[in-house]
Amino acid sequence: MRAARYVTELVGALERYSGRPALGSGPLVMEFREVLDRACRLARVLAEEGIGRGSGLACVTGANRPDVLLVRIAAHLQGARLTQVLAGPALHGLDFILRDCRPDLVVHDLPVPDTGARRLGLDELVRRAAHVEATTVSVRAREDDVARVTYTGGTTGLPKGVASTFGAMDARNAVRPAGWAERVHLSVTSLAQRSGGRCLEQWRAGGRVEILEPFGPREFAEACLRLGPVSTYLTTSMVYRLLDDPVTAYGVPGLEVVSYGDSPVHPNGFGRR
Repeated sequence: MRAARYVTELVGALERYSGRPALGSGPLVMEFREVLDRACRLARVLAEEGIGRGSGLACVTGANRPDVLLVRIAAHLQGARLTQVLAGPALHGLDFILRDCRPDLVVHDLPVPDTGARRLGLDELVRRAAHVEATTVSVRAREDDVARVTYTGGTTGLPKGVASTFGAMDARNAVRPAGWAERVHLSVTSLAQRSGGRCLEQWRAGGRVEILEPFGPREFAEACLRLGPVSTYLTTSMVYRLLDDPVTAYGVPGLEVVSYGDSPVHPNGFGRR
């Protein structure tokens, strides 16, 4: 059985575009080769912790830090079943999620419930990975393996998990038009959800990702002007904040493509402009 194409093509792109800038976050800028090297190091430490093909890995963080994306790649290299959670006031049922996803290991950067699974601090994982040799890791993932289990926020009841295979994620990314990744993708929503996958898709096409944390209309406008042309994915509350701020209400220079999600946009929010 062949290795999962979603992962092999990601690795191939990280190697092919090695000298290009891949990831920016504040003053940090990583090239494609560095993203791959760091992910491979993390994958080796996860293997030392017993995480391999079919293992369950949960990653719980309190912010959209770049390490979240690198852990995701490392988990994909190992063929692990990954659940990522961005903890915060909008999240309900973390204890339930960490039991329901049946992780063999929980990586975290803030306190998490003790559900019986082994726990490892994200900072400790990163520290150990920095001392591991940066050699290429073989892709253990296969097309039909479950790559991710993503949970809803739990605001209307218990969080609901949705599983995606590597093959399904590859098929979802197969319909992009040519040149779509020429714009910088500005990530402002949870990397544990759709935005994280969008970042990896950007890298598979050779494009750059920039993480803006936290989101603010004026900081967003500055980033678009600096990085443009830009594409982004917004929640509807972010759309309204942009419409309500006089600096961004009538346009954001540099911003070319916007997709949004998490609830329908109320037309009155646009009609009053």
